[in-house]
Amino acid sequence: MQVETSQVTLALVDDKFEKEIPELDKIITGKEIHKQLVTNRVWRNDKDGKYVSLQFNAQEFQFRPGQRMTFAKTVADALLRSSVIMVGPKEDMLTNPAVSYLNVVDSFDLGAERKGQNSPTICGLCGEDMKTFPRLTRHYEKHKKTNPELFEKTNAFEKEEVEA
Repeated sequence: MQVETSQVTLALVDDKFEKEIPELDKIITGKEIHKQLVTNRVWRNDKDGKYVSLQFNAQEFQFRPGQRMTFAKTVADALLRSSVIMVGPKEDMLTNPAVSYLNVVDSFDLGAERKGQNSPTICGLCGEDMKTFPRLTRHYEKHKKTNPELFEKTNAFEKEEVEA
């Protein structure tokens, strides 16, 4: 059995995403892709919020906005292929561009040193390097506004009082 060493990090496209389709002289934005996901009823909801579900080899993967997931290259390629969606009006479904709603964020080999991953100013949620600690603090505040549940204080070591 051979272990695959190539790894790929995937995430849902964000609103700022843009992809040019030269054949149609059109630019597809992340907002258009998200609108089409709503139209096609691809979004699912649970107690943790909304997500898009994809399957590979009878295993379900839930992609949430702003969350990254790392896979072996073979699995990532299959997930990218199965995440293609036709973006545009219903009347032109045969000619609308097909775009993946997953985005390749990073690719690397196991054991290889990843550039920039040793910096203490990298956001632990999205992986973006903020370069300075004040910038990182302001960046975390933005995450806190959009995902306050990630910043709730919980004390796992809190002891319950036992009545005698």
